[in-house]
Amino acid sequence: MSDKFVPAVTTRRFPDQLAVPGTRIPTLAEVFELVRRSGDRHVHLNIETKIDPNHPDESPDPEHFVAVVLDLLHREDFADRVMIESFDWRTLLLVQKQAPAIPTVYLTHLQEPEANIYLDKPSPWTAGFDPRKYGRSVARAIKAAGGAIGRRSTVTSTEDRSRRRTSSGSRSWSGP
Repeated sequence: MSDKFVPAVTTRRFPDQLAVPGTRIPTLAEVFELVRRSGDRHVHLNIETKIDPNHPDESPDPEHFVAVVLDLLHREDFADRVMIESFDWRTLLLVQKQAPAIPTVYLTHLQEPEANIYLDKPSPWTAGFDPRKYGRSVARAIKAAGGAIGRRSTVTSTEDRSRRRTSSGSRSWSGP
């Protein structure tokens, strides 16, 4: 979208992280070029859409965001080498509709202060797929949105018997 610089504010959340003033985050096209230069056709990328429904002024709307990402994926011939994940399910629904061959991953976080899923109230993150409508089940809400449960689930540290969870309480679920 545009060149962004690593903000110093990230050090509050990650105290061991060292900020390097002026460090530029590479564009997605630059990442594709780096992968191409590696010569390894087996490299696949997991792209997370960074969009927040609580702060619509900080990023393009979901339709524009997805259009830009999908256009770039097709122009760069990378659509078959990525999966797209997001805490904001609106982007995942659009990807599933416009590019059904691209796998989607539904990210969830139940713990405050950064929860995107609530079991007691609607969430702007779930594109209307409120777990309360599905017996307070996040998995059933994701399935209703078109996600698949248990495929390509990511485990960062601990494992729950019924779901995979990271130590921070985040979960990921895959779509088609």
